Amino acid sequence: MKFAYPEFLFAFLVLLIPIIIHLFNFRKYKTLYFSSLQFLKNVEEQTRSTQKLKHLLVLLARLFAFSCLVLAFAQPYLPRNNTNVTTKQPLLAIYLDNSFSMEAIGTNGELLSEGRETVRKIVEDASVESSFLLLTNALSGVEQRISSKREILNRLDEIEVSALQKDIGTILSLQKEIIDKENWEGPVQYISISDFQKVSTNFNDLVVDSTASYYPIQLTAQNLGNLYIDSVWFTSPLRKVNNNNELHVRVRNNGDINLQNVQLEFNLPNNQRTILIDVPSNDFTDALLNYTDQSVGQKIGAVEVNDQQLYFDDTFYFSYAVEETSTVLILDGENSLSNPAYVYETDDYYTVKRVRQNQLTLDQLTGVNLIVLNGLNFISSGQQERLLEFTENGGSLFIIPGDKIDFNSYNTLLTTLNMPNFRNEMSAGLTVSGLNYEDAFFEGIFQSKPKKLNLPYVQKAYAITENTLSNSINLLSFQNKKGLFVKSNGIKKVYLLTTALQPAFSKITNHALFTALLLRAGELSQRNNALYATLGETSSYQIENDQQAENVIHLKNASTDFIPPIEKKSNFSLIQLNTSAAIENLKAGIFSIETDRELAKIGLNYTRKESDISVFEVEAVANQLKALGAQNVVSSSISNISEVALLDIEKPTEYWRILLIFALVFFAIEMCLLKFLNP
Repeated sequence: MKFAYPEFLFAFLVLLIPIIIHLFNFRKYKTLYFSSLQFLKNVEEQTRSTQKLKHLLVLLARLFAFSCLVLAFAQPYLPRNNTNVTTKQPLLAIYLDNSFSMEAIGTNGELLSEGRETVRKIVEDASVESSFLLLTNALSGVEQRISSKREILNRLDEIEVSALQKDIGTILSLQKEIIDKENWEGPVQYISISDFQKVSTNFNDLVVDSTASYYPIQLTAQNLGNLYIDSVWFTSPLRKVNNNNELHVRVRNNGDINLQNVQLEFNLPNNQRTILIDVPSNDFTDALLNYTDQSVGQKIGAVEVNDQQLYFDDTFYFSYAVEETSTVLILDGENSLSNPAYVYETDDYYTVKRVRQNQLTLDQLTGVNLIVLNGLNFISSGQQERLLEFTENGGSLFIIPGDKIDFNSYNTLLTTLNMPNFRNEMSAGLTVSGLNYEDAFFEGIFQSKPKKLNLPYVQKAYAITENTLSNSINLLSFQNKKGLFVKSNGIKKVYLLTTALQPAFSKITNHALFTALLLRAGELSQRNNALYATLGETSSYQIENDQQAENVIHLKNASTDFIPPIEKKSNFSLIQLNTSAAIENLKAGIFSIETDRELAKIGLNYTRKESDISVFEVEAVANQLKALGAQNVVSSSISNISEVALLDIEKPTEYWRILLIFALVFFAIEMCLLKFLNP
């Protein structure tokens, strides 16, 4: 047994007062009249013994009453794990998880609602002198300060579900940092109220306070299953008017029950459909929808699934542009042939710009999706920088070498593009024998894998060598395993033909496959904005913007007008979407990207990290804290709001109420003795 305020124990000296009163209680005598004196002695003896008993009982009642009062002010407690309570103010550092997983349904509604009531009960039951530090995932400036009971209770109803996600270890570290900065000297209790979802429950780099108490409190959902839309994508990146679009939708089921006839709703441009799908337990199903766009312009869409557990991941938003034309820039060398230009000019979808090598300017790259290096023998350093920047901004590059190339200038460019280098000319083993049918580049070109394919004839080519930085795939190969047509396998879209178009090198221009390669590269080069962006995960969203840098870009919809951080890069702007301000101010949906005009539309979605709501057992969380050095850890699990009153949270000032009740009881006993116990 220890005392929070041991100095009050000196008040036990007050017990001398009733003792002195008892010892020097001079009795007042009364005159009694008796008709006979024969029983006087007997009555006197009985009265004397009764009086002694009465005075003794009254004395004991008074002593017990005053003792309880003294102990109540001294506040006795039974320490847990030898932790000490000082006369300093106690501090309750509370973390209330308000991430998306707290939307799950518990016994009494959403887990977040139960969490708010749990915090309310803890705060109301705390001692009057207690202070509080309440953090949520928002980590706002208002939260990061020590507050009073009234301030905490007023803030509780303002806490809503947030897209911001924080590790519990990060929250505990921040709480400790705030407390240390305040030089807090009183006892500290860390109370974490969460469902302890696995994706956000880790204690990396957490330094625990060995003198503090830790109370992980788990709120339990009724159902740990979740049905949600994981992602959407198109089979082909090309979007043209009256062209068939194949839209894929992946729906995941994290529950243990097989779901049948799940409604999947498509809200597409001038096209609303509903299909039924089956989704196995702990698995996914890919649904496919075919449709066509009847006009050019910005298109928006949304796919929705009906789920009764969590709602933030039930709808997936996306957007794309249907362009009327795609621009191809052909950069001609001195002795180049016109065959590439003829190929693109046969298709009305392509706008062809031809520029001589020494006449290329930066302005000519605006709006271009594909650059064809047609028979260049030398590439200057300035052109190399422009081509590299062009590919980094999402443009595609198709390289057709000249008949007398400068190996150094070519290899410098190829190295920066992470492509294989040219080594030397070769004329042996040049029978074209390999075509990589499995690669997505050829998807849609062949209806089925041909048994025999007439491949082009090549007399001379440039041998390529794989360097350590190369990241490429051979689409057409020679018999000697060297590549004839190679594509990059990274973010940049680069295609490399290893033979020249001059007749001394090959007759590839007379072959239908040459036309197919150019047109396919043109289709895949359509520089669409990303189909969607994920708040907090997509670091930047790139859009073409040739306006001045001082023009402010807005993200707008019916309820929001947000100005995001922008990085200007050449003719493009990079919209930063991984900042806390963006996550806090933007919600999932379709937004318009505007300056003084609309530049594009963007589909924003929440991250699916929290869609898997599997959780740790609260005992496992407690064990992790103990492994980090926490000396006093008490875990609790709540499945019903009525269990909040049973939480085992150490309250050193709890016993004074009991002692006051005992004091009142003993005073009542004293009064009864004085009134009813008469000799």
